[in-house]
Amino acid sequence: MVVLGIAMDTRLYQFPVSHYCEKARWALDYKGVPYKAQTLLPGLHFKKLKAIAPDTTVPVLLIGNDVIQGSERIIDHLDKLFPDKSLTPADPEQQQQVTEWETFAATKIADPLRCFYYYYLLDQPKTLIPLFSEGGPWYGKYFLGITYKQIKQRMQVGYQLNQRNAQVAMRVVDKAIGRLEAHLETHPFLVGDSFTRADLSVCALLSPLVIPERGYLKLRALSVQALIDYRMARIKSPAFRWVNTIYNTYR
Repeated sequence: MVVLGIAMDTRLYQFPVSHYCEKARWALDYKGVPYKAQTLLPGLHFKKLKAIAPDTTVPVLLIGNDVIQGSERIIDHLDKLFPDKSLTPADPEQQQQVTEWETFAATKIADPLRCFYYYYLLDQPKTLIPLFSEGGPWYGKYFLGITYKQIKQRMQVGYQLNQRNAQVAMRVVDKAIGRLEAHLETHPFLVGDSFTRADLSVCALLSPLVIPERGYLKLRALSVQALIDYRMARIKSPAFRWVNTIYNTYR
């Protein structure tokens, strides 16, 4: 890729199954930025990320000499490099609204949805291991098969996964969907009258539940009846229809 006459190597370190990584991938694709996806394996990712970034979380974007960690910071950086298709409104008031929606998407959708999903899916290694290793090194499935018990335990502790928290998480998501649908009754977009990073964020972070046709997850990710039942009960909701529309139009 060439920016301002300078050739820039662009790599996105990611987990394919991560909805935060989907947010970063969508921003890169929307802006037409060519990049190489570097799929990391859970467990092995710590050493790799410690060598290049301040923290051990994904996504991490390497673009030229810059290292950008976190989906929100990645969009900030891309908007500076590629302002023609800015995802951030110019108006300061709308910028504040975007920030509020992004925070809402992370805390009221993405984090609780992750808790709900992994509480069930960690008991399904035949489903989860292919999702974790897709697009990664050839030995990914073998490594994850050997280390899966340790990875599961670490995730259960780190995300505080238990039945009570999973139930609470989905009540939070239900309430968030209700707020989203109330807004969509009178607004086709979350901020202003055009597509912004607010729409991208909410749709990307809600996509593991909606599973839009153009999304990164397929229905095979729903191998647990509790997940299937939850999705099917809401599949015709206005929020689900809106996410599909945004994906079909802008992804």
